[in-house]
Amino acid sequence: MVGYNHTDVGIYAFEVNGHGGPNIWPHEGGGKFTCCVTVPRIHKPGMTAKVRWVHRIDDVPQERIVPVPPYGPRDGGMFAVHFLRDGNVKVFVTMMGLGHPDYPLKGDEARK
Repeated sequence: MVGYNHTDVGIYAFEVNGHGGPNIWPHEGGGKFTCCVTVPRIHKPGMTAKVRWVHRIDDVPQERIVPVPPYGPRDGGMFAVHFLRDGNVKVFVTMMGLGHPDYPLKGDEARK
């Protein structure tokens, strides 16, 4: 699992389906990985992930249930979590890193 923070506020901690991820400074991410989020080898329609996070240790956790976009059996490798500037959260199962031409997050959303 890897996280990307596209916001102006640091993320003290986050988790996906109860599995913890690293802290992420504002406009940072992609350099810390934690193990493990389990996903089926083949995408199942309607799949979702529960993402919870806090900005400071004493914050009330925020939570979003987000769709897991379709992926193929060769895409497994990273479960990427993106905290976007507009408050949304997007997740992807991918072998690519942010900045790769075929990475699923594009344009202004992909800017850190």
